[in-house]
Amino acid sequence: MICAGGGTGNFYLSKDRGNTWPYSWGIGSQPITDFFFLNKDTIFGLSLYGGLAKSTNGGSNWANTFLPIYSSYGINFKNANEGFVVGANLQNKGIIARTIDAGQTWQTFNTGITTTLLNIVLLNDSIALLSGTNGVLLKWNYKNTLFTGINDNYLDAIGLEVFQIPSMKNYVLSLKMF
Repeated sequence: MICAGGGTGNFYLSKDRGNTWPYSWGIGSQPITDFFFLNKDTIFGLSLYGGLAKSTNGGSNWANTFLPIYSSYGINFKNANEGFVVGANLQNKGIIARTIDAGQTWQTFNTGITTTLLNIVLLNDSIALLSGTNGVLLKWNYKNTLFTGINDNYLDAIGLEVFQIPSMKNYVLSLKMF
């Protein structure tokens, strides 16, 4: 399965490796910023101003909710109950929204840093890496709500991906400078 979204808030789900792209769902008129596949049935679509679409049956049916976050760019779910969305608040401070009840309620964490958080990668059961505009790269212990990080003002934005080496417990960190 592959998802693609557009600037009009609509997204398309291909179940045949991209050969066809039927309309799947929409989240208002907000640009789509990210997708997350928890498994083959549970899919999340995220829009710029906090719209969240969720399907629990492989994209056949969807439900929309809205998050307590002004601009949202990255989404990651640890399991069916615990998930995170990153972005910024109205004061342009990096913000994280977290749910531990499958999206029924959301708690927000303000980093206090002038940035728009773009990505969140969960490394284990308590540590996440976050990247954002203004060269922000943070390590977050979300069990203790403790942030440590690097701020390099020479970069506009950092994209972040972490890959686990299948046969080892090591990770490969990939940074993309924009």
